[in-house]
Amino acid sequence: MSPIGKIFTVLNVVLAAIFLGFASSSLSSHQSWKEKHATLQGEMDKAVADLTQEKAKIAEERKQVEQSNAQLRLDLERVQGALGVAESSLKTERDKATENTANLQKIQATLADYAATNASLQQRMEGASTAENAAKEAQRTAEDEREAALAAQRDAESKLAAATKDVAQLEKDLEAQRQEAQGLETSLAALVDTTGVSLDEITSMPLIQGAVLQVVGDMEPGLVAINKGTADGVKRGYTFEIFNGRTYKGMVRVESVRENMCTAVIIRNVAGTTINQGDGAATRI
Repeated sequence: MSPIGKIFTVLNVVLAAIFLGFASSSLSSHQSWKEKHATLQGEMDKAVADLTQEKAKIAEERKQVEQSNAQLRLDLERVQGALGVAESSLKTERDKATENTANLQKIQATLADYAATNASLQQRMEGASTAENAAKEAQRTAEDEREAALAAQRDAESKLAAATKDVAQLEKDLEAQRQEAQGLETSLAALVDTTGVSLDEITSMPLIQGAVLQVVGDMEPGLVAINKGTADGVKRGYTFEIFNGRTYKGMVRVESVRENMCTAVIIRNVAGTTINQGDGAATRI
């Protein structure tokens, strides 16, 4: 075979190999594209199905949104109606406020006139200010005083009846005291005659304070020993008032005097009381 023939043979073999490689590659690429196409077709079908489902979902949501919008429009109309009523009420209230402001201005002007008039009258009222304040205070307490007066009237009526009885009793008591005073004057005169102590000495007794040492009640009218004697200025005929705290019990007259004690006879004993050891004794209370 000639060299040219060999070259053509080699070229044919090379070309055949290249064609076989290209054909094999094309077949492989075709098979891969077909698989990719099938995969893409599945994905697209799934995407279309998902898109259809999403579209239906969106349509349902749109329907709900339209229903919500319709409800919102109704609510808006109601709110606008209520707002119109509120605006009308607000206008009415503003008109009233304007009217009240005008009235207030009139009142303020009237008050200003009154203040000016009051200022001019104040000078003439200075002389009556004390009486005016007293009248205001009396006005504030009038009701309480009226109630108190009614109660006092009722109390006075009951007390009047009791006082009528008390007056009669006091007249009796006064007569008894007059008789007692006369008896005391008689007793005093007898005391002066008996003791020889002058009336001036008895009435000018110094203040001497002591205590009851002993009480002898076996004989009337009763004897009392007191812890004060000549050393303290006590004289026969002196009288001691007997008491215990704030309770007055009676009077005793000194009959016998020693240096540090004296003996006295009971000349007055308050009803309901008893002179006891330890009671106080004083020439004057």
